[in-house]
Amino acid sequence: MKWFRIPKESSSKPETGRYYSDWKEPLSIEGKEQCVYCAININSFGGIRNFHVEHYRPKVKDKFPELEHEYSNLFFACAICNGFKSDDWKNEPSENFDNDSYPDPSKVDYSDFLFINPLDLVESNLITGKYIIQKLFLNRPQLILERKRFHLHQKLIEETQNFKDIFIELKTQNIQIPSEFAIKFIEIIDLLIEEKHINPYTQEQIRR
Repeated sequence: MKWFRIPKESSSKPETGRYYSDWKEPLSIEGKEQCVYCAININSFGGIRNFHVEHYRPKVKDKFPELEHEYSNLFFACAICNGFKSDDWKNEPSENFDNDSYPDPSKVDYSDFLFINPLDLVESNLITGKYIIQKLFLNRPQLILERKRFHLHQKLIEETQNFKDIFIELKTQNIQIPSEFAIKFIEIIDLLIEEKHINPYTQEQIRR
């Protein structure tokens, strides 16, 4: 789980659909299928149905109603973060991250002001970071557990790859390995890799 800058300059408004609600799927692809704010992946949060089209600048009448269907203002966010943020917009973002605001995810990598400590808690030394952590509750129990699971998953893949290399080395030395054990071990490796990439369902499957 990590943040990244979303390069809106290389994307454009989809040719199909007229309203922001039609563009969830391309926004999910653009956002690497994770929440723009907490970085949880759709595989870990019930799929695309549990994600929203987030209006970076709120579309309410007293704020930025003209941006309701502006693609450059839209991002992919989980329902929880989107609910916590809602129409909150205290200040325009600061380049120095020194006020209560939301930096534009198309211009800023959130890793520039947020980091994950060894206990899998999100922290920040800057006012903007502290505000977002508090406002979006980025250390809610679900996210802490998911970060732990993510890091453990990564470690398991690394370790199983190491064992796979050992198997290969033993084979070159004509050391026999029980076939059933080897087969099961390879199945575990393949499952761990597959789990990282498979989606629970697609947007099209929801609509049928």
